[in-house]
Parts: sequence; structure tokens; C-alpha cells
Amino acid sequence: MSIASPGLPNPEDRAVARQHAVDLANLLGSKTVSYRRVVIGEPLCYYRVPVHTGHFWFKVLVSDTDFVFTGEHRKRGALTVPFCFSVKQGWRNLGTTMPLKTISQELGIAIFAQNSQAEPAVSACLLKPTVRKILNKLDLAPLRRIFINPIQIHAVSELITPQHCAEQVILLRALLLSINSEAQDSPEKLPA
Repeated sequence: MSIASPGLPNPEDRAVARQHAVDLANLLGSKTVSYRRVVIGEPLCYYRVPVHTGHFWFKVLVSDTDFVFTGEHRKRGALTVPFCFSVKQGWRNLGTTMPLKTISQELGIAIFAQNSQAEPAVSACLLKPTVRKILNKLDLAPLRRIFINPIQIHAVSELITPQHCAEQVILLRALLLSINSEAQDSPEKLPA
């Protein structure tokens, strides 16, 4: 995003973001909604594309050069989360700063959690065939940050093209749904 004057977004950036959002919404069978929130440390997104499913609220926030994908269980506050982790890099704000070396080596990507005691639960989930298959399909290069637990996902990525973004969104949504399903099948079951 470029700034036309301090604190004001450039109109060309908004036009580019709108076109990306419209194209993305068409690819995902959704709609484009104006978005006005500013989150420090994240791209300035002008539009939101909802892609809700079942028990989860999902949305794609779109800027001229980036997108943010978020998803959370509709009963988020009522559920206990057995583990959480970040992919590619730790995220201090959410406490996932401890590198999990064993699972990182096995998957070939850096995985971070809140502490080393989380590694057995994270490993058990990420090594499930359905989860691993989705992880292998994700294009991790443009993704800057991914935080996941069984009821929530937050990913920040460069927006290559609306088509590429739609493919990534479908995979990220499937990743959270698979992790949620695997966590429900674990001994520490989550309520549906």
C-alpha cells in the first residue's frame, strides 16, 4: 500500500483492492463487503469476502497487495483448545515462539508452539494424512504468517493473483477443518 498523504489511503490502491476482492468473491461464490478496520502490523485491507461454512466463520480481507485469511469456530469461547502453533515463523503476540524441531524436520517447514510440551499433540495432528496432504499443497512462499489451533486460523499472505488467493483460501479453510476434525478424534475431544 502506498500513502497519498499521512494517514490517507491512495485511491488507486483501493481500486486495485476492490478489483481483487470482486474477482476473488466470484471465484469463491461469495460477495464483496467494504471493510474499515485497521490492525496494527497487518496490511490495510479495504474489502472483506465472507466464506463461512458449517460451524465456522471464515473471511478473506483484501488489500491491493496482500490478503488476510481468518476463521474461527462459532462457539470459540465455549471450547478448550488443546494446542496451538505457528507455521514458518513464531508469533510473539500469540506466544508461539518455541521452535518444535522434530516435527519441523519431519515436515520440512518451521513449526512453533507455546512450549515444547505441545510437540506431541501438534505432531500427532500435523502428521495425520489428511492434514499433511493439505500442508503439502499450500504455497508457503507468499505466506508471511500462519497461526492455527483446532478452532481458529489466521494467515497473512502476499496476494499473487485472485485465482492463486482463492486456491490458498480453499486450502487454508480445509486445513482448519481437518485440524478441527483430528482434534475432535483425539483423546482430548472438542465439543462439536
